[in-house]
Order: sequence, then structure tokens, then C-alpha cells
Amino acid sequence: MNERKISKENRDKRFKKIALVTMIVLLMAAIGTIIGNANSFYNIRIDYVFKDGTPAHDAYIATYSEGAEVDLTVTNPNISGFTPMTEAEGGVSAATSTFQIDSIDHDVSITVYYVPGLTNYSVVYYKQNIYDDLYKRDNNVPEQYTNRYGYTGTNPTELEEENLFEGFTNLFHEPDAIAADGSTE
Repeated sequence: MNERKISKENRDKRFKKIALVTMIVLLMAAIGTIIGNANSFYNIRIDYVFKDGTPAHDAYIATYSEGAEVDLTVTNPNISGFTPMTEAEGGVSAATSTFQIDSIDHDVSITVYYVPGLTNYSVVYYKQNIYDDLYKRDNNVPEQYTNRYGYTGTNPTELEEENLFEGFTNLFHEPDAIAADGSTE
């Protein structure tokens, strides 16, 4: 009787092992089916760079499942002193980027270039004091001569050569390029 009991215990252990292996096989098959039927995903990416290729802003990335209809308009970041364009040179203004895809089936990537834009800068005029060699700021100069515009990164002295009115000459100043933030004076 003892032998029968042991063999029954062995049978139960074998049955449990077989059941466990069967469950594992079925679970692996189910996982394989799930993975095989999973949708693929595709990205729409917008890289924002300056004219020289250096990053201007973090990239925009949107992810869509395969076959999705994409109707997307992204407002490109505003970077003071720069204009977003479709090309580094000769492109068109790109205040927004639009994507219209009936059924997405691959990654889509574009680049928006930030080229120097018109930026405000100030011109300050000083008049020499007739009693000594010191100069005094002239705050009565018309606004058309003091509030000026030029492209970011250009030298304001070169721009002002043709716009000076008689009796004034350009003096050395820092910085020698128009700052993107409009702080150049």
C-alpha cells in the first residue's frame, strides 16, 4: 500500500509539472500573438535650428499609431530676433508647420530654420559742449534717428553710415552686432 501511495504522489507531482509547462507554453504563445498584432508607432518630428545648424529650441515630437489620420498644425516657437523659415536660405516664412497625412506609415521629419530677423536697436546722439571737451547726450533728436531696425547679428555702425545727419560721426561702441533681444544701443 505504501508503494501505491508513493506512486500516486509521484503522479500528482508529474501532473502538476505537466500542467505548469502547458500553462507556460500557452502563455508564451499568447504573448507572441499580442506582440505580433501590436500596432507600430511613427513619429512626426520638427527640429528647430539656427542658420548654422546649431539647435535653436527643443524638437517637437508627436507619436501616432500606424494607419492613423494626421491633421496637425504646430505653431513654431517665437525666438526673439529670428524668423522661422522653411530653408536656411531662400525659404518661406514658417510661423506654423502643418501635416496632413491620410494614413501614417513612416516617420516624418522636417527642419525649421531660424534666420536673423529685423530687430530694434537704439542710436544715442551726444553733442560736444562748446565750453569744454565733454559730450552731453541730446534727448531732442527725432525718433526716426534714434529708434532703428536692422538684422540680428549685423553691425549697426555700418547701417548708420548712410543715415547720419550732418555734423555727427560714429564712435566706437560695444557690441559690434545687433543683439537679438533689442538691447543694442
